[in-house]
Amino acid sequence: MFFHLSILHHTNSNANLRSTDEIFYFAKDTTDARMRVLDGNRYIVLSGSRIDPNIYSNKDVVKKLREENADKIDDGITITDIEFSSPSTAGEFVGGGAANGKYYWRTKDDKKLADFIVYIK
Repeated sequence: MFFHLSILHHTNSNANLRSTDEIFYFAKDTTDARMRVLDGNRYIVLSGSRIDPNIYSNKDVVKKLREENADKIDDGITITDIEFSSPSTAGEFVGGGAANGKYYWRTKDDKKLADFIVYIK
């Protein structure tokens, strides 16, 4: 199944929607995780993504995320798509610690997720 991707980041400032069909990859050597964004605010870590087995920071948060999704992980690999409410939460889950999701999720061409968010002043 192929999804059309629309990215909109909700903040206090106005943001303009920018559409893309990109798959984003987590920029950390200890992972091999992929993510899609649906409806502008649903961050889906895709099945088959390898997460870092270690926890480096935000230990309670990362531990809780991984415990809540334990039935969706087998030997460090996601066995189903897993939805998160923000790219940073998805990044914490796969990277094992605090992560600025707008920076660490990137396309194969190394474009940051932030590059797909247009803010209006």
